[in-house]
Amino acid sequence: MVPQAAKIVVVRRLLPTQAENIPPIVAYVDPIRRRHADGRPWVALCMISSIDGSTVVDGRSRSLGSPTDTAVLGALRQLADMVLVGAQTVRSEGYGAPRKAGLRIGVVTTDGSTLDLTGPLFSSGSGFLVTTEDAPDLPVDTLRAGRGRVDLRRALRRLGVDFVHVEGGAHLNAALFDAGV
Repeated sequence: MVPQAAKIVVVRRLLPTQAENIPPIVAYVDPIRRRHADGRPWVALCMISSIDGSTVVDGRSRSLGSPTDTAVLGALRQLADMVLVGAQTVRSEGYGAPRKAGLRIGVVTTDGSTLDLTGPLFSSGSGFLVTTEDAPDLPVDTLRAGRGRVDLRRALRRLGVDFVHVEGGAHLNAALFDAGV
């Protein structure tokens, strides 16, 4: 029996051009390196859910995924200029410093009060907050956009990168959809 990690993972791409049996990194490399006309980066959202719509099992998403899902997530992280993730996802998934050198992870939060700003994600210098203009002063790098709630459209333009990989959670995904980005 071949160990799970030794299996070659391939995917099928449907858009923008159809391709069969390609590595995940190849499936995503072509379409993502462009900014929108208004200066916003290209945004890719990667998430998994069960048939009943749940995005977690026992508070985490990992047990919902397959080796292919893990490979796709890894490929998007490799291609990303920056990762964006919600505060609840950072807490429940136990985010630490990314493996990719220089990759920054922006954590979307209204005020940062529920995050461990001394943990590995932030102490490594990889993590920063995307929060509101009226949030309290915080001891980590902070990008501020919007009052009362984060203005995601404005925040994305201010990131100054070409490709942002969004890793959820469900509330951030919905807010990005509502913002039309």
